Amino acid sequence: MVYNMVNFIPAQWASGGLPEGDLVHTFISEIEKSVERMASDFENSEMDETHEIEEPYDNCDSVSRCWLTRSHKGISDGCYCLDEIFLDYYPTLHRSSALLTIYGLMEKQLQYVVDKMEEYSGIKYKRDRQLGIVGSCMKYLEDEFNCSPEKKESLNYIRLVRNLLAHNAGQLEEQDEGKSSKLLEYIENKDELEIKWDELMIRKGYLSFVMSEFDEYFCLISSAIKKFDQDRGVSL
Repeated sequence: MVYNMVNFIPAQWASGGLPEGDLVHTFISEIEKSVERMASDFENSEMDETHEIEEPYDNCDSVSRCWLTRSHKGISDGCYCLDEIFLDYYPTLHRSSALLTIYGLMEKQLQYVVDKMEEYSGIKYKRDRQLGIVGSCMKYLEDEFNCSPEKKESLNYIRLVRNLLAHNAGQLEEQDEGKSSKLLEYIENKDELEIKWDELMIRKGYLSFVMSEFDEYFCLISSAIKKFDQDRGVSL
């Protein structure tokens, strides 16, 4: 029996884009609004001010010291640079969490479609532990279905950014030298990414860029599915 593969894949795949992509785009929009509100609240609110006093030590001739500290949301500039916390660190923390969520959704949907393509094409899929799930799925789709080699480089860099966040909290200092140099070059060429204090900062626009790349990739997967059926003489 010859199967029409399109019939075994949700309609979103045939119409293009990442399944549930409309929900993810709204999620990204709400994340950015939350970040903007946080930054605006910090920049426009009055800081709580406290006079800190340090008493002299016992048997010491030093005098008491007094200084003024500012705080916002309970965080004091006696311990942190508030501008860096509320304009760099917290926004990146929000966007990093969102990126990991979006990547996880993409990974799940990619594994789903590869499982279906293996089942109904009879072409075996083998996971490469060094490449991970996404890398292995992409290799399978490219090798067996000629799917999207032009997207390979961009998606691989997104995977490296995701891995940096998931496995090293965005810190570059302990990364493999070869991978680090390639990733640094990618980051330097992206206006929405920046390195500060050897740590990755994610700016507005990168989440939307990632989603546009995922959407385009899944549109290409949809085309590859249809072409596979056409090449086998199956009517769509």
